[in-house]
Amino acid sequence: MKLIPEQVQNIRCEILAREQEKIMFDEYYDDQKALGGTDQELNCIVKDETINFQNHQNKTRLEELKNILLTGEYVKKINTDQIDIGTKFYLEFEGEEKEKYTLVDTKECLSSINGFISKDSPLGKSIYGKKENEEFSIKTQYGIETGMIKEIIQDPKEYSSFITTKQKTQRSSKEYKRTHSIMLKDKEKYKEELEKEDELIPEQIQILKEEVFRLERFVEKYKNSPKSKEYYSMASRLAYILDLLDNVKIAEKPADNTIGVGSSFSVMLFDEETSFHRYQLINHAVSDELTDEFIEKISPLGTKVFGLKENEEFVVRKDDNSWVSGIVYDIDNSKNQIKTTDPLVYQKQRGLKSRRLGI
Repeated sequence: MKLIPEQVQNIRCEILAREQEKIMFDEYYDDQKALGGTDQELNCIVKDETINFQNHQNKTRLEELKNILLTGEYVKKINTDQIDIGTKFYLEFEGEEKEKYTLVDTKECLSSINGFISKDSPLGKSIYGKKENEEFSIKTQYGIETGMIKEIIQDPKEYSSFITTKQKTQRSSKEYKRTHSIMLKDKEKYKEELEKEDELIPEQIQILKEEVFRLERFVEKYKNSPKSKEYYSMASRLAYILDLLDNVKIAEKPADNTIGVGSSFSVMLFDEETSFHRYQLINHAVSDELTDEFIEKISPLGTKVFGLKENEEFVVRKDDNSWVSGIVYDIDNSKNQIKTTDPLVYQKQRGLKSRRLGI
């Protein structure tokens, strides 16, 4: 199964939501136990058929989603020359207005309402491989309908992506490059700071472990076949990650309400339109981190928000050299962070957690 970045993000979000659901049940059970519930009452909670069914469904779906992440093939480079998996485009049927779509391998964790089309659907089969301004036809219950590929979207900003799709030098801010250059000239003086740059957060380690699983399957499958350039590239990558995991250091989140490596926080950006985002700060990407989930400390935005406190403002330069202002809020440095990429979901879950804990 080929997975586009939006799918990887949605799958991770659903995994987090279902894990949160499991935590809520465990906390509810522990609360009842702390209140002095009898063994019989506690057994009723565990044996309740409805709860059991929900927990079983939740567990089964969790295993299914995790397996998809482990076995799926991540689409790293989106084809914009012709319609392929992950390509975004506009279609126009005769006599109708053009509409925006994205072609996918499967619609796992994606919705047709948002314009995702499976490549195996009648429409998907009829447009797969087509180029801009090419016509296509599709058989429907009303007969044969014709249409045209009006535009294949080229703008990278329209696409979700994995952070490492770009080289590290392209992702680094001028401020970071300047500071890093100074530290490299006196490595002994800045030894501690340089070592901290290689620290990872637990979420990154999990992503690396998932990549190891995928690479090991590939290497094992083709180890007795004629070795290709791709094989040696993946075998080398596997060796690198295993060495990295053996020597990895975990970043320690700030003890106060300050944004540091590992912090989750929300951002309100005042651009052409006001937008809201929720990110987790990392030193730098090492595997399949998504631009919609993580912000690198080395990036222009990461450089500006690092060290900020609740409701502090910042100004950051965009790729086109214009400037955008923003504000950070809902900083979460707790041990059990509420994981989500949606600021509104975070606030909702935080409210539920606070009420459960009576704070």
